[in-house]
Amino acid sequence: MISGINTFVWVRIIYQLATSLLKRNNMKLFIVLLLAAPLVLAKPSHKSLRQGPDPEPGDELSLDGEGYLDAILGHIRFDNDDSPLDINIPGYEDSFESNERILELQVGGGKVRSIEGVRRGGEVDIGEGEDGASFFGSNLYISGAVLSYNYRVNMERETLEEGELLVHVDGVEAAFGVSILKRGREYDTHLGDVKTTAIGTIGDVEVSHNNLDDAVVTMIENSVQNHYDLDVAAAIAEGLTGFLDSAVKDIDVEDFPGDELSLDGEGYLDAILGHIRFDNDDSPLDINIPGYEDSFESNERILELQVGGGKVRSIEGVRRGGEVDIGEGEDGASFFGSNLYISGAVLSYNYRVNMERETLEEGELLVHVDGVEAAFGVSILKRGREYDTHLGDVKTTAIGTIGDVEVSHNNLDDAVVTMIENSVQNHYDLDVAAAIAEGLTGFLDSAVKDIDVEDFVRE
Repeated sequence: MISGINTFVWVRIIYQLATSLLKRNNMKLFIVLLLAAPLVLAKPSHKSLRQGPDPEPGDELSLDGEGYLDAILGHIRFDNDDSPLDINIPGYEDSFESNERILELQVGGGKVRSIEGVRRGGEVDIGEGEDGASFFGSNLYISGAVLSYNYRVNMERETLEEGELLVHVDGVEAAFGVSILKRGREYDTHLGDVKTTAIGTIGDVEVSHNNLDDAVVTMIENSVQNHYDLDVAAAIAEGLTGFLDSAVKDIDVEDFPGDELSLDGEGYLDAILGHIRFDNDDSPLDINIPGYEDSFESNERILELQVGGGKVRSIEGVRRGGEVDIGEGEDGASFFGSNLYISGAVLSYNYRVNMERETLEEGELLVHVDGVEAAFGVSILKRGREYDTHLGDVKTTAIGTIGDVEVSHNNLDDAVVTMIENSVQNHYDLDVAAAIAEGLTGFLDSAVKDIDVEDFVRE
């Protein structure tokens, strides 16, 4: 009996994280494996998902976990009227040298501007949730995320440039799930935690600037690239929690009858993901992305780059990126888990470039990330005609890819901007991807609550 994601999925997550990190940092790989190993043997708990007196035991639930989770992810809509999603991305600070000047880069105010899509990126695990609920969990994959940041470049405490960065991120993955408790003909669904399992990849970094030369712009782009890590990815993914939660509320569990729970798991999870909407009225998503500090040399100057305040500005879409695993949750619940895929995530950071403690430039970085994936799932417990659903943990399983890094600046030369872009590229890692994927937890949880399990129950 497990709660949320079963042992097999944990092993798979650890393997994928190890593979993602192997090419980046062997020491980090060792530490991640050392910390993650106990999770394989530990019994995950979803006790924190519910409070209050224990309900009566639920009825037997037969659910198509893959269909259900796919429906949840497919229900997510990032209709934001050109407004960034309410997902905050952590920023950072960095410094580097350009033309014998030390530039300080401050990157903050990150938001997810858009996400291309979110899909399930793995099988669905069915486990036991709390109070007899079933938990359906899987991985979600975020594709085409575009992050926006404010950045500033300083030199000797004087601002040389400030502007916006657009960062393209793809492939952030996160584990997520829904706890479902059936009571009679009713289903009680709850989105579980969204945990980043892969940071995806950072792509282009676009630097909005007026006065920076190409070298400085390049340094900023490199800096953003180098500072893309698990914290950023987790901010993107976990920022989807609200979208997922809304999708869970909207998707009817009864529409996904399966073998064990008479539920269409794929349809149900797809409905949850499809139910997510990133409506934020020009506000980045409430997903924080970790920042970082870096330094580099430009024209015999040591520049310090600070990248912080990262947010997921937008996510293009979230969809299911894998099969649905059906397992046994706690207290007799069924768990439907899969993988979600986050597309078109845009991270925004504030950055600052300092040289010898003087700010040369500060502004915003936008980092585009695509393909972050995460395991997620929903626990479903049938009580009579009711279904009690709970979202499980969202765990990043793939970091995706980082695309463009946009460096907003005024005074940086092209070389420094390139260095910033390279820095952001180089710092895109599991921490960033996990921030993106696990940041979807609120969206997923809302989706689990909105999606009606009964809509996916097979006759």
